[in-house]
Amino acid sequence: MPIQAVDFPAIAYDHPPPSLYDQSCGTYELSSYQLPHPECPESFICGDNATKSEFAKCLETMNCYMMAGMTTHATNTEGNGDEGGGSGDLELFLHQMIPHHVNAVNMAKALLKTGTVVCARERGIDILDDDDCVLDGILREIIGNQNYQINIMYGLLQDGGYPKSNDCVIEINELNK
Repeated sequence: MPIQAVDFPAIAYDHPPPSLYDQSCGTYELSSYQLPHPECPESFICGDNATKSEFAKCLETMNCYMMAGMTTHATNTEGNGDEGGGSGDLELFLHQMIPHHVNAVNMAKALLKTGTVVCARERGIDILDDDDCVLDGILREIIGNQNYQINIMYGLLQDGGYPKSNDCVIEINELNK
């Protein structure tokens, strides 16, 4: 939700609004990874889909996004890419780590969105004696720190002349075979 009606300074790009599904999960651009999905297993969480919570279903979508994002081309996994022009270990690491970090941020945001973590400061209890406050702090640190690291990793890809994405499709589900 915008804090003010007019961006100042002006922002030179637009973010598309999140889908209704993403709004319900507290995520962004993940609705196309809902199960079933051709690049993901039938399930990431044990149990009957009919009895899974909405949070669990959102986690399955997040895990599918991460799994699909971590299928990465690796034409040269020796060294840093200087030997023969391959992707190199650095690029491979970054292309694997970014979706991993995005998943952690999405998981933390989704748990906060459920309202099940309620820090004592909102209930009038000493925050040092409240596990929810500890978890609330951890969740917010994950969101801040890992978003910061994601941006640094994208910068490293750019500085190294690597593509922002180097995805390859590996279908493991029978949907599109």
